[in-house]
Amino acid sequence: MPASGTLISVIGIDLSWPKFTLDYLQLCGLGQVNTKMSDLYIHCTAKLAKAMKVKFFPSPDAKKVDPLNCWYANVLKIGLPLDIVLYTHATTYYSLVHPFDRRDPADYTMDVFGQRLNEILGRSVATAYDYIFCKTASRKVLGCMNESAFVLEIRARDMWGSGEDVELEELEGWLNRRLIAGVRPADEFEALVQDSKNKAPYLRVVK
Repeated sequence: MPASGTLISVIGIDLSWPKFTLDYLQLCGLGQVNTKMSDLYIHCTAKLAKAMKVKFFPSPDAKKVDPLNCWYANVLKIGLPLDIVLYTHATTYYSLVHPFDRRDPADYTMDVFGQRLNEILGRSVATAYDYIFCKTASRKVLGCMNESAFVLEIRARDMWGSGEDVELEELEGWLNRRLIAGVRPADEFEALVQDSKNKAPYLRVVK
């Protein structure tokens, strides 16, 4: 059962679960989706949605979503003994690469991603998200992800074939420093993070 503070629609969920509240009713199409700063929107491919047994909800109004909280996700095979999930930020193409075990419940998979995101953004580790799954909506982002998947596979196969350990975090860094769609994702994402902090001065501690 999903952990407290995590909103995930899993096929076959018990509707008597206490989390089945007004927000859930609205997400099910009985009203408008209420976007909150804690909402983390995952535009995932049909392949990943099937693997995690999740349902899609309507895409949010981009103007009402924290730009740092909108990601695309796909499950990939890149020549390693395990599958990975490639998470790609919707506007900067910054990517995270996580191992994926189809036996893990969806809430666990997403909580690992959420904690990693908190670490990268400098948010409190106690920050919890409501995970909302949507259909993919941008061919450009999907095209960037396909390119990333191709080069990741080549890089991972070279490392694995030569007897090296494959550090997924090292692959991430390498991927984010490459040019994708004419930009370097690491630079674009860092600029967005700094811009977000500048717009929210309450996040800074000043003398």
